[in-house]
Amino acid sequence: MKLNANKELLASLTAKIEGAPVENKTEAILNAMQEYIEASTAGIVEQYVADAQRASADAEFATSLGLRILNKEEKAFYSKFGSSVKAALTFDQEDIIPTSIVERTLESVKKDSGLLQYVRIVPAGIKKWISAASSGAAAWGAITAAIAAELSATISSLNMDVFRLAAYLLVPKGIVALGEAYVDRYFRAILGEALVDGLEAGVVNGDGKVAPIGLARLIGTSVDGVHTGKTAVALATFAPEHYGALISTLTNGGKRKVEEVILICNPSDYFTKIFPASKAFVGGVWTESFSFPTKVVQTVNCAAGSPVLALPSMYDLGIQAVTVDVYKETKALDDVDVLIAKTYGNGRAVDDACAIKLDITNLKAYVPTVLVGNTIAAPVNTKEVVA
Repeated sequence: MKLNANKELLASLTAKIEGAPVENKTEAILNAMQEYIEASTAGIVEQYVADAQRASADAEFATSLGLRILNKEEKAFYSKFGSSVKAALTFDQEDIIPTSIVERTLESVKKDSGLLQYVRIVPAGIKKWISAASSGAAAWGAITAAIAAELSATISSLNMDVFRLAAYLLVPKGIVALGEAYVDRYFRAILGEALVDGLEAGVVNGDGKVAPIGLARLIGTSVDGVHTGKTAVALATFAPEHYGALISTLTNGGKRKVEEVILICNPSDYFTKIFPASKAFVGGVWTESFSFPTKVVQTVNCAAGSPVLALPSMYDLGIQAVTVDVYKETKALDDVDVLIAKTYGNGRAVDDACAIKLDITNLKAYVPTVLVGNTIAAPVNTKEVVA
């Protein structure tokens, strides 16, 4: 659902702004914004109109669009996207998006995000949640104070601090005209798209002061509220002797079993470092050469040069509420309403041992070997590797 505007339009708008007199610069910028938004959303509106026309005559296609029967609360919310959303959603009062809409959006977010599918998302509206690590802290015998303390140390109740994630949402009036079911489909799509970027950034490297505590930061160590970044650990290869020693850290001193890991990285790191180090040409086919089950998760929300190795489903992310308000800093647009969605939530891993920040500066490309007699030797040509 991302906006699409061709390079020629962007170049034209840039030229208009740069060529405007200083006294008219603000107006030129606002005009350029309107032209950009209207041009960018035109294709989206056309697609939705075409979908609506086809759906009216094709029940199977209508089902595939994911249109829902809205409940009373949802209808009341979407009814405000009528002829004057600015009158319905006032500047002085934020409207809370119904929990059911947020829940369905989060379901889609988990499916669409390579990273968030490995995060435990607490249901919207919950202001306190339980975070628990499987640490093996169990023992036979009398329940003593020492044992009870050891067990309770693996479970913590987390209060929801009101950290805010804000995003701009553009709602074309052409889609509003199609009816509330189509507004619901569109609204959840753009809300989900905005949430993916913001939530991923928080999960990976949130500072813990005005955002969740990211996997790349220490939970209990902070300076002026900003949580300290973890010290990067060098990764030389994905061979067992190197990779295994690294993964052992994730067992938290042998207190939990590790069966799979996720490697979160920037796309540039994947193709320049991780990809060459994790592919092998065997039997005429390129295959993964990780020595341990590893799922690579590419995300632009992980900074280049700072990949993170983590356990799946060991990060808790809570969403308290999502509100929406009209953006009032620009002039009214004829065909598009500009809204601000604000998400309130928090998150953190169950413990610091759940994730390792990596240094892949010296990560070596994979070099396959073959067995010649009783001697291990590297082949001259990788295409000669014996399966």
